[in-house]
Amino acid sequence: MKKNEPGDYLAAKRILSRMLKLSAKPNSTDSYGNSCLMRAMLAARQRVVADDGFPEQVNNRALRSDLRAVLRLLVIAGAKPNSVPRGNETTTEFAAREPALADLLPRATTSGAASRCALTPHQPSPVDPCGQQPSSGCATRAKGELL
Repeated sequence: MKKNEPGDYLAAKRILSRMLKLSAKPNSTDSYGNSCLMRAMLAARQRVVADDGFPEQVNNRALRSDLRAVLRLLVIAGAKPNSVPRGNETTTEFAAREPALADLLPRATTSGAASRCALTPHQPSPVDPCGQQPSSGCATRAKGELL
């Protein structure tokens, strides 16, 4: 298996960030009904199974940090870890089956703008990617964190 290449990760993160800034929909689904967040979690699982701490944890700190950053980008952009597209399980339910995966998702959903936006019930706004009313400043913080 290929090692975690910093250049590959940075390029991919820049592309994801750019797509989200250009209004990519983080809750859209693929042909199997997987959300973007679920697809990212499935890809993360493929990377962490080779880690010597799997299934309990991810010992490779760089890999863990990279995967959390990608998941966090999606959540900040509005991906909903507890939504169930087309009858599939939620990303949270999928991650809960393996402690190493569960460790990746909660940090992505409970820090920074993500905790204020993705998990807080509020009225959706067409201007703000995380649904908060524009006067709260949430959109500015979230967009700043996409960089």
